[in-house]
Amino acid sequence: MPDFSMEFTNASKTVFSYERGDYPADPVVDTINQSPAKELAKFSTETYSWSQAASSIVSYNDGSCYWNDSASGQWFGVKIHAPVQVFMIGTAPYYQVSYWTGNESTSKRDWFTPVSDPSTVYDFPSDVKWKIRIHPTAAHTTLQLAISISDK
Repeated sequence: MPDFSMEFTNASKTVFSYERGDYPADPVVDTINQSPAKELAKFSTETYSWSQAASSIVSYNDGSCYWNDSASGQWFGVKIHAPVQVFMIGTAPYYQVSYWTGNESTSKRDWFTPVSDPSTVYDFPSDVKWKIRIHPTAAHTTLQLAISISDK
């Protein structure tokens, strides 16, 4: 099992395009296991996963994905932030989110941490066009996210 993963399951009628993502900084100490396709089709799943080697003591192990609905211009993003740990001492990885609803007052374009405990399930706000839920599986050095997307 990879140390970090985001599995996006699209049960909506929307086809999302993969706009951009951040990858661990150093390919020498990180291994990307699976990258998402450029499209998250209707009723499909895409996964982004990576493993750490020495990277946990060398640099951050962050990874993120942004998915865009070109028809509405709305998008959402999910990020795993894995701070530096030395001999498993340090802050556990946690997740962050961002989204654009088409309205500045109801959008959060900058990354924010929606929950204080990374094992807590999070539902995106009702202003977002879709019902998006993050189901985390968290440990001190690993984090897996199952993100479900459905129509409201």
